[in-house]
Amino acid sequence: MLVLIAIKAAWLCCDAVPRLFLGDSASYLYAASHDWLPPDRSFTYPWLLRCLVMPWQSPYALIVVQSLAGVASAWLLWSVLRRRFGVSGWIAVLAAALFACDPAQVFYERMVMAEAFGGLALMAAFAATIEYVATLRVRWLVALEVCGLAAVSLRLNLLPVMLVMGAVAPLLLLLRQVEMRRVAAHVLCALVLLCGLHGGYRQFVSSEFDTSPAWSARSGMMELGLVAPLVKPAQLAAENIDPGLLDRVRFKLSDPDTRNEQMWSPHGLIDVLGANADASGDILAGRIAQHAAHDDPFGLVRLGVRNLEDYFGSRVAHATLQSDLAEDRSYADAAAVARSVLNASVEGTQQVESPTRRWFRFAAPWLVACWLALPLLGALAFWRLRRNGRIAEAGVLLLYALGLPISHFLFSATPSYRYLHPMPAFALIAIAALSVPRAATSGKTSGAAENLPDQAWA
Repeated sequence: MLVLIAIKAAWLCCDAVPRLFLGDSASYLYAASHDWLPPDRSFTYPWLLRCLVMPWQSPYALIVVQSLAGVASAWLLWSVLRRRFGVSGWIAVLAAALFACDPAQVFYERMVMAEAFGGLALMAAFAATIEYVATLRVRWLVALEVCGLAAVSLRLNLLPVMLVMGAVAPLLLLLRQVEMRRVAAHVLCALVLLCGLHGGYRQFVSSEFDTSPAWSARSGMMELGLVAPLVKPAQLAAENIDPGLLDRVRFKLSDPDTRNEQMWSPHGLIDVLGANADASGDILAGRIAQHAAHDDPFGLVRLGVRNLEDYFGSRVAHATLQSDLAEDRSYADAAAVARSVLNASVEGTQQVESPTRRWFRFAAPWLVACWLALPLLGALAFWRLRRNGRIAEAGVLLLYALGLPISHFLFSATPSYRYLHPMPAFALIAIAALSVPRAATSGKTSGAAENLPDQAWA
């Protein structure tokens, strides 16, 4: 822990300037200081800003608090490697230290963005899943569901992974030869928790934003933006909408690289359809998106391939990196809010090439490499841990190592290095797991299910 704190303190000495990102940061800061919730972004992150950052009235408070979240994430990584994977002490410390220095992690600890806390919630959900399959104790299943919902509330792109893990985690107990009756009871418990927590969250969104239950008040708009290149006139006609409206869209609808403009820009698809005007328009956007996905079942795969290609196209990759680094943009309105909320002056910081931003720029290919290599690393780690008597824990790592990359591949409307933020942590875990010596792990953690005490259900 002291090593991790020292690393974060060193980064703090190198760069202690808060940064803003597009309209996201402005929404978060405004929501933190007013009785208002952002309809198309996380509304739990402003609550954290209000509770943990605003009371200090210091320009350093944001970075310190988010750096402490980074310390907690790295400590959880170390804890899983040592306690449940049997990784040697120095390798576990090295993996945690490398994660504490990860370019995306240190950069977004300085951003008014939800990545640092979202990453902590994701790592907590992962650690809880590991503890659950290792001990069969339901309290860890509850922790998985709660931390999973917290992660979704902060970073909506984690929703597919958290839904799958929340539902199938008990099935991993079959790898430990747990009797079917107990597994069925755990599955039922998991589904009740998952549906109850996420259902309650969706109802809260419905009541606060006067819309249908959803994880986001603008879910229909985001779904339509994701599949915008698949939209055809017949799908509008199916909803009794004049297909001629598509002629008013300023940006080429079939071009996947214009999906951001289709969602956010004037005369984009969302604006032309009026889907951002009210709740009924958002519901309509969601129905059109469902028609588009149904009519072209493999469309999301083709769009995912296009996103993958864009990471290696010099023009698109450069523009994507510039956007993620928040370069060459004016933040006059957001800067005024930042002065009142953070007591920090951020005017002109978008032109400042700080050490953390330079590190992020230089190491952007590392994020792509972690994304692409993670499934293979997860499979190799599964093979290694399985041979060392930790098959259930290995199954958890494999599911996360597959789920995070696949989710980004299928459900990202645009290539973004920011969306790759969770990948390095799990790549480091998988690499460290490959070092586990076979003789040191036989039967120590997983054990036979029948040898567990009866009170394991509790």
